[in-house]
Order: sequence, then structure tokens, then C-alpha cells
Amino acid sequence: MLIVAIEFILSPFLHLIVGANRQLYGVYVYMYIISAYTIIAIIVSVENDLAESFSLDFVSLLIIAASCLFRIEFNIKNEGPYLTILTLLGLIIIFIIIKRRFIKLKFNLKNFPLIFLWICATIVFIAIAETIGAKMLNPVANTTPQINSWRVIFRSIIYQVSSITVIEEVFFRGFIPGYLIKLGFKEKVAFIIQAIVFWLLHLNKIDNPFIFFISIPLFTISTTAIVWRYKTIALAILIHTLVNVAVPVIVYYVI
Repeated sequence: MLIVAIEFILSPFLHLIVGANRQLYGVYVYMYIISAYTIIAIIVSVENDLAESFSLDFVSLLIIAASCLFRIEFNIKNEGPYLTILTLLGLIIIFIIIKRRFIKLKFNLKNFPLIFLWICATIVFIAIAETIGAKMLNPVANTTPQINSWRVIFRSIIYQVSSITVIEEVFFRGFIPGYLIKLGFKEKVAFIIQAIVFWLLHLNKIDNPFIFFISIPLFTISTTAIVWRYKTIALAILIHTLVNVAVPVIVYYVI
């Protein structure tokens, strides 16, 4: 969990320090991703109650493995070794999926309408909050999104899943509450603690009050509640990815 917290805290400073050096920044990102997936692979390997304690069911593990195997390259020098390590980590998780056939889904198709509405409501409310914030704070800013074609949208989804959303959701909605419960915390308290930690680690967004005080809490409540209700990280990863990809586009076209 510490590696993710450090990334959140140091990320703004590292962007300034190494942002201009594509090679150096690419190495930093790969080291962070490899460290996070190594921790995930170790915990997934040693823990026997993945679904019960960490909401890591079959689909969640499959998404984690796929995010190791399929990713957007950063086009830096000597990128092969980093990709090889991530591929090996993905294969380890696939082996665990095959070995643990007892891991099953915690929700069924009957829940799909509610889940669909849940996801749509999350995206709409966050888009509204960020639209209001953008208009009030900088109404003449050029907010043209980088996502302007289906190909770019697909690449953005792959990037989000392989570099951001899987790692954050597995650690915050999975490992943190899971281990807090193992330490004796009540389930409700454990999920509240992880939500507060997730919110505070986005302190670098405080320059935009609508994002820090409205969008991030709304997002955190939504992803926390859906994992708590359905016991699967997969849904939180889906919401996180769609929010990160869709909200900037919605905000741009509304403004």
C-alpha cells in the first residue's frame, strides 16, 4: 500500500522534475507499475481468501492479468525488460486463476440494470460537478480533450486499465479494507478509512475545490459502495476507467 501512497504524494513533484525527460519519466512510471503489480501478485499468491477478504473474484483477477499482458507502450529506450516482467506477472496471476477455480462471481445478470444505472449516475454527477467547477474557475479555458476518435478512446481505456485504475482499485477498495478487517476493524469502518485515505491522497487537486470536495468524494463513495455491495473489484475498475475516459469528453462538449 505504501508504494501507491508514495506515488500519489510524489507524483506532482516528479512530473515537474522528470516531466521534460520522456525517458526518465517512462522509467519512473514502469518502476511504479512493476512494484505495484509485484505486490499484487505476491498477495494474490499467498492469500487464500481473495474473494471474501479482498473482493478479488474471477473477473477481477482476469482484469488484473489482462492489464499486465495488454498495455500501451511508453516508447522509451530499452522498454523490453519492463514489458517482459509485467508479462511474467500477468502469467503468474493467470496460473492462480486456473489453480483456484472456486473463485466465483458475487453478482449475477439480474443486478445488471441497477449496476448500469449506478455507473451512469456516477459519470453524470461527476461530469456536472467538474463542468460547474471548470466554468466558475476558468470559464474561457481551452478544455479540448485529447480523446477525439474511437481509436484514441480505445488506447485511453487500455492505458487507464494497465497503468492507473486496476492498481488504485485493487489497493484501495481491495487490500486496504481487507487487511484492516483482518486486523479487527469492522467492515464499515475499514471501507470508510480507505475512502478517506483515497480522498486525502488526491490533495494535489485541492486547487480546484469542485474536484477535491465534490468530484473525488462522489467517485470514492460510488466505487466504495459498489465493492461493498457486490464484493467485486471489477465493477470499481469499470467505473474508475469510464469516469477517467468519459468525464473529460463530456465536460468539454458541455462547456
